Amino acid sequence: MPFKGDMRLGGRHSNVATLNGTASDLVSVPAAGTVLSGPTDTSRYVNDFLGTPFYIPYSTTVYADGLGGQNSVETWGLQYLPAGWVTTTSQDPQYLSWDFVTEFENLTTSGTIQWGYNTLNHIEDGTGINYTSIALTTETIARGSVLASSDNGTGADRYRVVFNPDYAFSDALFQDFTMYPVLGTNLGGANSGHNYITTPCSSIIAGGWGNPDAFADGYGSSYDDGSSYSNYDDYPAGSFLEECNGEYLYSSGSGNYHTGFAPLGWPISTSYSYSLHWQSPNFNYDNTEGDFNYSAGGCSGTSDGYGGMNNSSCGGWNAALGDPITNGTYYYQVGTGTFDENNSEIMENHHVVWSYTYNGDAGYNVTSTDNIVG
Repeated sequence: MPFKGDMRLGGRHSNVATLNGTASDLVSVPAAGTVLSGPTDTSRYVNDFLGTPFYIPYSTTVYADGLGGQNSVETWGLQYLPAGWVTTTSQDPQYLSWDFVTEFENLTTSGTIQWGYNTLNHIEDGTGINYTSIALTTETIARGSVLASSDNGTGADRYRVVFNPDYAFSDALFQDFTMYPVLGTNLGGANSGHNYITTPCSSIIAGGWGNPDAFADGYGSSYDDGSSYSNYDDYPAGSFLEECNGEYLYSSGSGNYHTGFAPLGWPISTSYSYSLHWQSPNFNYDNTEGDFNYSAGGCSGTSDGYGGMNNSSCGGWNAALGDPITNGTYYYQVGTGTFDENNSEIMENHHVVWSYTYNGDAGYNVTSTDNIVG
């Protein structure tokens, strides 16, 4: 007899039931859709298109599949995407148009160009409505770029259309040069004059300057043909200028000067003098004082150009011991201690004769004679 079921249990069994692990055909299996667990809170942060995190409520319920298995179903807990959620981005091209006419030559220019784009964010408002917002403005043309120009055959632009955006809007700046003379127009104006070196003692003509005719550059300014000049060639650097207030002045170039040694062959001299100061013996009364030169001398010759002297001739003198310096007299009285019939003290009169002579060592000797005169 072929094997069928488990004969030890004394009964007949279905192979299908046995394969499903039940004692009978699905008798104890939950029906499909039966809630096995949940709902369980599975809320979490979810990133939008730009990667911004938003907290989104979710719940998960586990259902029987009717075959002994199960299915998990997660439910989104919002009706609409949250406010501020960026669903996507896009680009909005930006264009600039111009139409200009020059004032004096009636030259025309017009055109349109894409100067950049706005990056738009498409944003949810939380009620199911999506709106756009400018997130970034990108300029693909550099500010100040020339969009259009023409020289009208003159060699210099007669107009320019320049990209001139700001942060609120973008526009075209029109530069009209037709009110200016065209490139190369001779404007005249040639002139010339002297360059000077000015010292405390004089103004010395040292060179000259000159400008040729000016020529229009087409943009309201001018240039020359390159023959302008300015120099101090009459007194190049190192040239002797003059003797001024006891100093010898030399050119430093470019209109400046400096002090230096007398030039070669220039007449020069040196001198020295030593003196002593004296005051009279009666200085507190007569305020007599003075100076006595006891040594003097010097040399004369011509400059060697380096601070020295050529062809020098020198001489001098020194006072001798005992040489007179000065002399004088003064009077004074002293009481005798005796009195006359009027009880007035009788005075003794003195006459002093004094003199100073040189002591041979930067000083002086004093000679004084005190004479009683009554």
